[in-house]
Amino acid sequence: MEEEARELLEVFKPHSMAYWCDMQGWDESSREVSAVECALLSVKHKHKGIINVLGELKARGELSEKIYLKAINDLNEEKKELIEEIEKI
Repeated sequence: MEEEARELLEVFKPHSMAYWCDMQGWDESSREVSAVECALLSVKHKHKGIINVLGELKARGELSEKIYLKAINDLNEEKKELIEEIEKI
């Protein structure tokens, strides 16, 4: 999970608020914070999208209640762990 968190931060670091940091004269740590915020938002949106798809599959009868709840549980646990790793870095 730590590796995935680091990869996300590396993806967002060059794109996160660089223009605003330069205009405002913020220091390099401002970019780090923004990269973390972008990574956290990305994780939340990704998992929300997956949960929406699972909900649609369940509504169409393609997933049983048991499988749906297990998948939601697993996704929520994964999201929690990934968010914790990102916040530790």
